[in-house]
Amino acid sequence: MRDIKFRGLKLDDGKWMFGSLFIREQNAYGKPGFLICHFGGYCELVNPKTIGQYTGLKDKNGVEIYEGDIVVHKGRIKRKCVVVWDGDRWVTEFDLGGDWKKEVNKYSMRKTHQYEIVGNIYQNPELLED
Repeated sequence: MRDIKFRGLKLDDGKWMFGSLFIREQNAYGKPGFLICHFGGYCELVNPKTIGQYTGLKDKNGVEIYEGDIVVHKGRIKRKCVVVWDGDRWVTEFDLGGDWKKEVNKYSMRKTHQYEIVGNIYQNPELLED
């Protein structure tokens, strides 16, 4: 059984917040908000575009892999991929000449010792331009 947790960039300082996700329909000013609450009970508003779920997997260095992470696949072909949810499993997407393809096969996100996190699509989109 894996931990169900999320991360998101905090609105006030742009740092990552990790924990449980809560959607607040309305605050005192009538605006909705997305909160991530640390497991100690401390909550912060986060940018909803940066929210990603923990995959339950760790890369070759033992770092937790989240949706939106950019990983380098160190298999037969070294390539940068983005971690995404495919409806029933975690997969990676990679760019083939401007056309994004899902890498869905028997190896999709299973052999995590072949992946290394190099960034994420929110803070390091330039990594995908190579």
